[in-house]
Amino acid sequence: MEQDNHSPAQPDIQAVVVAYRSAGSISECLDSLVGAHVRRVVVVDNSRDPQTCSLVQKVQGRHDAEIVYHEPPANLGFAGGANLGASLCEPGGWLVFVGPDVALTGDLSRLVSFARAQGAALTSGVLLPGDQADGTNVRPEVTPSRELLRALVGTRRTYRTLRVAEEGCHSVPQLDGCLLLTSYETFSLLGGFDERFELYFEDVDLCRRAAAAGGVWLVPEVFGRHAGGASSSQVHKDAYCAFRISRVRYLRKWWGGRGAAVGLAAALLEWLARTASRQPEGSHARARALVLQLQELLEPGRAWVLPDGASGSRGTQRR
Repeated sequence: MEQDNHSPAQPDIQAVVVAYRSAGSISECLDSLVGAHVRRVVVVDNSRDPQTCSLVQKVQGRHDAEIVYHEPPANLGFAGGANLGASLCEPGGWLVFVGPDVALTGDLSRLVSFARAQGAALTSGVLLPGDQADGTNVRPEVTPSRELLRALVGTRRTYRTLRVAEEGCHSVPQLDGCLLLTSYETFSLLGGFDERFELYFEDVDLCRRAAAAGGVWLVPEVFGRHAGGASSSQVHKDAYCAFRISRVRYLRKWWGGRGAAVGLAAALLEWLARTASRQPEGSHARARALVLQLQELLEPGRAWVLPDGASGSRGTQRR
């Protein structure tokens, strides 16, 4: 699916990191990317944070690799930031999207070798959650029935982590967006991330589209650690709302009117279940999320909740 002028042993890899108040983790992330044979790193800082900028510059001074720091005029969300970062990369070769709270320990050129062998559209390796000794970033397929169940009993009981055999390369339903490798050509053919997803479900949507373009594959080898939630925890209540708006958009995009109906049912069921169990986001965040979901169902594309969000990104349509 791709062509580059580098040998198979040294593929041309460029990385995109979408940051948001990431000073606590960005240095380790960038150091690990350089060590993983990434030629060029583009950091898109949605928070336009001076401390993050300073740390990126310090890392750049320690390495020969090219590290580009870019501040968009507004918070583009993950999808918009990732697409912008990809547009600032040079055409050709391979792209890897890496979360700012990920520290790689594996060689990405090995991941490229697996992707080439499978003709994969998207590929990832195992990321350990924090300091734990076991983990993987592959998930079951998102479906309307599972979203209804998630609204009632929560994510952990609905989308349990999938385990795969320890050998070979495995076709999987979904990969977490914290580590995604694809060829530049394939990413362009897929149309990039759908920017209607402000935060969450953009990786779910990309994986669903990639299934018909070479598939989604996991290499069952550890490629690093993922702290998880480092950016979203900075804006916890906004992220809570953004997740639920994205769920409505995803269900409507792929299941039309039926999906919208499921989105409405999930919104109401979740509000009732989480209120009854007194979940920690609080009554105000739950009420706000419910109102925003109802608004989204009535006026698709209206809601944009992240701080300093870019309202102009809402209309971007990607299939």
